[in-house]
Amino acid sequence: MRKKRDLLAVDDLETLELLKIIERAQDMAKLWKERRMPQSLTHKRIGLVVNDTGWRNTTAFDLGIQAMGGICVHSPVRWDTREALNDLATYLDNWFDGIVTRTPDLSTLRTLADLSHGPVINAAHDTTTRARRSAISPFTFIDTARLTGSRWALFLLSRTFSGHGSRQRQLYP
Repeated sequence: MRKKRDLLAVDDLETLELLKIIERAQDMAKLWKERRMPQSLTHKRIGLVVNDTGWRNTTAFDLGIQAMGGICVHSPVRWDTREALNDLATYLDNWFDGIVTRTPDLSTLRTLADLSHGPVINAAHDTTTRARRSAISPFTFIDTARLTGSRWALFLLSRTFSGHGSRQRQLYP
């Protein structure tokens, strides 16, 4: 059985992993430009949950999911409601193979990742510490690599669902 992969914060990755990510993102950017995206999300259902006002990264993920053969559903879930997070995770697990979400609270993402059977991808940053802790934000500004939010999102989707080695599930507290 393959271990679940979550991409929650850049801080969780080692330097060598980040360098490999940049290299893979450049490969994905080329494939994107050539319109030859790998179909590694075929038959995968991805829930997209936006719990804040951001739209760029979630739009990029939506486009990327579809370009890679997946089904993207914008779920109107809010993590900060009266409904228990474990109940929400259970419902989402019934419907989706993975969750891409924006929320300003990294601890909520870590709890969600612990409760979910499918991968959880952070498409935001932790605004409570004002630190860019997203699995994508830092790389949207790397000019030398010419990475954009959408290319990074496409890479993360490919990496998470096709087995291109991110840290394994047990490495996240």
